[in-house]
Amino acid sequence: MNRNFLVTGGAQGIGLSMSREILSKGGQVFFTDINVEIGEKTKEALGKEFGEKNVGFGEQDVTNQEQWREVWEKAEKFFDGRVEALCNNAGIFHKTAWKKVLDINLMGVAYGTMLAMEKMGASRGGPGGLIVQTGSMASFLAGFDTVEESAYTCTKQGVLGYVRALANEKTYKKEKVRMVGLCPWFANTELVKSQLGSANEIEEKYKVRALEVHEVGAAFDRLVVTGLSGQMLVVMPGFTFYWPDWNKNLLMVFSMVSKFCIKVMGHKASEPVTPQQMMQVAFIGFLILAIIFHIFISWLGF
Repeated sequence: MNRNFLVTGGAQGIGLSMSREILSKGGQVFFTDINVEIGEKTKEALGKEFGEKNVGFGEQDVTNQEQWREVWEKAEKFFDGRVEALCNNAGIFHKTAWKKVLDINLMGVAYGTMLAMEKMGASRGGPGGLIVQTGSMASFLAGFDTVEESAYTCTKQGVLGYVRALANEKTYKKEKVRMVGLCPWFANTELVKSQLGSANEIEEKYKVRALEVHEVGAAFDRLVVTGLSGQMLVVMPGFTFYWPDWNKNLLMVFSMVSKFCIKVMGHKASEPVTPQQMMQVAFIGFLILAIIFHIFISWLGF
């Protein structure tokens, strides 16, 4: 944690919890937010607690590509040195403003990521560094009621794609930039309360309590310290885990099952194999394994 962090959307909520975690572990923070009033108040509060020389603030609209360069330069001036880590945290959810969601959550993330790679990437003359992308459970799951709300899912699954791309060892060795993702369950923030309901309403609807922001901050600390490039850390109430990157293996398994359906079960090669057929093959495979196990146990004399 003892490095220079640029944190977007850092005036409140999860971004603030990130900043507090960084500062409490000896790092320095230059955070940005589009809300200047709240940003200045947060800067003052953090400065009193952790020292004014350790906390800087700048106004930023993450959808403005040119402003990204200005903010980066301001951060380096504040640190009197390089930005060593970017927390791409700024984001929104909205029930109807789908274009704004895409612009902030997807293009804002892309602008920050590409600039960070330009500044920190070893192949571009940089020293390497760290990028933490803020995803959510929507990075893995879909389930909003409207197509407008589903734009949020689109953006967070885009974050998953970005992070997984840096799981490629060849890319990481080339750039020396570690990219990881933080994917919390619903957290008790103003954003969530304004759009989805209170913590009590969330718990009543999903039967799982909302996270407190300090829990997300603690998980962020472990992600920065232990996360490997390409990993996505899921944060749930009471526990965390890295979401397995099994897609390549699953592709091989599903391909084998599909060939089995065609060559053994007589499925037409011109027609798609359905998930129901794959389940049938899986059940057949389970029965065969159970029979083999029974025979083996009987052979042993049990």
